[in-house]
Amino acid sequence: MDITFIRHGHGEHLIDYPNRLNELHPGLTELGKSQVTTLCKQLKLDPHDVILVSPTRRTIETALLLTAEEHLTIVLLLVQECFLRIRSSFPSSVIRSIPRRSLILSSPG
Repeated sequence: MDITFIRHGHGEHLIDYPNRLNELHPGLTELGKSQVTTLCKQLKLDPHDVILVSPTRRTIETALLLTAEEHLTIVLLLVQECFLRIRSSFPSSVIRSIPRRSLILSSPG
């Protein structure tokens, strides 16, 4: 088994550094999306791969871009207090609009 760690693409909170560092739920900038697109060309994903992501908007967006052409499972790692934060960042219609993937919400402990 191989484990690959990937950092998310450039986030919106870095546009006006350091003034936006406390911005809630920043997504990816156009640069960040471009970085992920470039990474997709270098990274070979297998249909059995599982993508584990932290509960931030920019990491979820990175995972969705990485798996845009694949039928992969995305596992969103959550702790209970983060669940409300995610739900406020992504309307349920956005999460439900990913029919090719399984989005698993887990709450350790």
